[in-house]
Amino acid sequence: MPLIVNAQTISNADNLVVAQVEKDGTLTDSNNAVIARFESDGTIRDSNNVHKGKIESDGSVYDQNNTYLGKVASDGSVYNFQSSYLGKIWFDGSIRDSESRTLGYAKDVNKNYAAVYFFFQQLIISK
Repeated sequence: MPLIVNAQTISNADNLVVAQVEKDGTLTDSNNAVIARFESDGTIRDSNNVHKGKIESDGSVYDQNNTYLGKVASDGSVYNFQSSYLGKIWFDGSIRDSESRTLGYAKDVNKNYAAVYFFFQQLIISK
């Protein structure tokens, strides 16, 4: 994957780059194809520019129908809509699931973007 200058990388558990977040909030895959866009107000759009959801300033995550999906806590913990612990984005950029298995890495990536990529993928998948 040719890296985009000044983009922040998201890697899988094998530390292979699988996505990047550009300065403008555009999320691209390993082929530099646009997956989604994170707008400054928290809105999430898929690759077709369709509104898929939103992350509120308090970390609450909603889909396009304003259905509550979960929350990204200030410490990086991620919870689903039933308040069940899904995992955590750690200070070092590692992403671990509820059983402490490493899912990937997103050092210096906005924790909300990382949470969407690893825990709320339905918000970035085009249908």
